[in-house]
Amino acid sequence: MKKNSMKIKLLLTLALSLIMLLFNINFYIASTKANTTSNDTYSRYGLLRENAILLDSNFEKITTLPPTYFVIIINETDFENYYRVTYLELTGIILRTHITRVNFEPVTKFHENVFFTAQNDTHPVNIRALPNSTAEIITAIPHNNQAFFFGQKNGEALITTHGSRWYFVRFLDGTVNRFGYVYSAQGIVDTIPPNIIQAVPNPPDNNNNLDPNTPPQRFDWIYIVLLSIPAIIVMFALFSKPKKDTDIDKEYADNYK
Repeated sequence: MKKNSMKIKLLLTLALSLIMLLFNINFYIASTKANTTSNDTYSRYGLLRENAILLDSNFEKITTLPPTYFVIIINETDFENYYRVTYLELTGIILRTHITRVNFEPVTKFHENVFFTAQNDTHPVNIRALPNSTAEIITAIPHNNQAFFFGQKNGEALITTHGSRWYFVRFLDGTVNRFGYVYSAQGIVDTIPPNIIQAVPNPPDNNNNLDPNTPPQRFDWIYIVLLSIPAIIVMFALFSKPKKDTDIDKEYADNYK
């Protein structure tokens, strides 16, 4: 009877120890998966496609944006089928189909050092609030001075033979940046080079290199087993029956016969 009782206790101890061991393994895998999948969540960067257009909140076109560069997504719920984004200093909305979300941070996000140079028969070039001749004049770019070039938008054809293309620019007027449109025939603009797309390297982290579906390695198994040993000891102590005083006295007497 005592032997059967001991067997039951031993089996219960082993079963509970096995449960604890499985719990530790599952906890390890879950924590590893959490570390690994953190980089797989939606990134806030969107790769611009051909003919991408930045709109204002009234769905009016602000400017085109150059393909192979990136917008930063700041909201995806305000407008159906659109993202709210930023590009350099510009904030607006863009069709979801005009970008491709990526799961990395790009090294080069925006184009740089691309300028519109005022060339208007030595006359200043007006920057207007809208691409037409009656729109508010925000400021003027002196002859041969430069303004940063973002993109373009069609508007009024000031000169029939030159078409209706206007450029959206940023001009440093003293200490203040001014934004607006200049007519394309009144200056020359640099070509925006294609972006060389590279990801910012992740800081070294061994956990992020683990496949969550890969079984724990040799040292990880040792760690898991070590975690389980205290549970085994506790379980054995709980289910082991202490000797009675009479049993101890009997054992003592037997030893000294």
